[in-house]
Amino acid sequence: MEIATPSHTLDCLYLLINRDDAVTAISNSLPFVVEFAGINLPLDFRATARMASVVFGLDRYDRLVLRDGNLRVERLFAKNCLWRRDGSITLKEKPKEPRFERYSEYVALLASVIRETFSNCSHPERAVRFTPLATCSSGYDSNASAALASDCGCKEAITIKTGRGGTNDSGTRVGSVLGLHVGQYRLPANVRGDDFEKEFFASGMGGEDLQYGVFEPRLSRRILVTGFHGDRVWSRRAFPSAVLERGDLSGCSLAEYRLRVGFVHVPVPFIAVHHHDAVQLISNCDEMAHFRVGGTYDRPIPRRVLEEKGVPRGLFGVRKKAVSVLAFRNAKALTLPSQRELRTLRGVLSGAKRLQYLRWSGSWWIHYFTLGWMMKLLKRIQYQAGPTHPIVRLGSFAGDWRVFEHSHPFAAILFAWGLAGTRRRYRIFDEDRRQGGTPGMEFEGGAHAAAP
Repeated sequence: MEIATPSHTLDCLYLLINRDDAVTAISNSLPFVVEFAGINLPLDFRATARMASVVFGLDRYDRLVLRDGNLRVERLFAKNCLWRRDGSITLKEKPKEPRFERYSEYVALLASVIRETFSNCSHPERAVRFTPLATCSSGYDSNASAALASDCGCKEAITIKTGRGGTNDSGTRVGSVLGLHVGQYRLPANVRGDDFEKEFFASGMGGEDLQYGVFEPRLSRRILVTGFHGDRVWSRRAFPSAVLERGDLSGCSLAEYRLRVGFVHVPVPFIAVHHHDAVQLISNCDEMAHFRVGGTYDRPIPRRVLEEKGVPRGLFGVRKKAVSVLAFRNAKALTLPSQRELRTLRGVLSGAKRLQYLRWSGSWWIHYFTLGWMMKLLKRIQYQAGPTHPIVRLGSFAGDWRVFEHSHPFAAILFAWGLAGTRRRYRIFDEDRRQGGTPGMEFEGGAHAAAP
């Protein structure tokens, strides 16, 4: 059986592997695999740093997710998997899009993939059909993706009015120029009383996409078109990467939310991303000079897409804003019930585990205040010059900011909390086969915090 992964790193396959290294289950849901196997969840303070390693690209990420006795769970990004009856697997490279040299060729390729996806998802022979829905903002990437989608039949869009810090990030005016009916939403999303927040942390990717919870009423049976990864692919200055190296984990926390609500995700900048070098050549060629505005926030390809659709230059891409949620650094971004649950979990840590938490937390903050500036500087240098630049190599002792910020021990507690809570939805197996009750989140000293 051949199983296909997405062509991006926002979703993946999870492989359940036994003591004989045979793959016994494959799923696109980590909570499902954990529940299916009856795995107990150790509180591993290294887990979220491992999960964040996907930012390094397809050739450097850590495949291990977790271990429980003789079982382990691994993940697989952007490669197809040939799974045999004996549990052995063979990985296969995904087919790559044809190379392009000009702006017109690149944009035509993006449009063709979007159009084919829309056609496939709305085919009359499908039992469940999906209709397009774009995202808009005050920036470049989602707006350019929405513009391309509008040419392929998309008629609706969604936007968040307020960004991080209360800034106006609405894409309503841009969407209107594109001919889209735009639904505008406000943050925070923490108005619900159920466990919806947990699913954003169940993948171990930091929960940065929690704000997408406000869109739930509009997302069922939709093809959601987004601009994730445009910050690198469409930047003039980003060092080109053919292995899907990223600047952050935005978009990586949507998996369980997407599966429950029921939508297809199309992050447009990932299309033909293996030809990132060709995209950058186009961004810096003479043909694009009119669409370069200078400065650090300069993305001529999405600017041209939008301006040629009639969007005024001053409506977008003026100043970079963010709407992502960093709950591992500020738990107040969560609902009050979730905050209380998390305080309880920290309270039932054994003495040894609590001491380890305090030690790791203290070490994290010391590292942040002493070497954080260097990690951020190295990130900027690597962004433009690549990971092999001499200064990046010389300063590697400081660590990589993209992973370091996810290595705080509270991020690991959020991961275990989210995974323990989300696995409940897959509780469809015979409870009698389990030993020791329903697996949940285990703590040293015999404390056991199962999902309620």
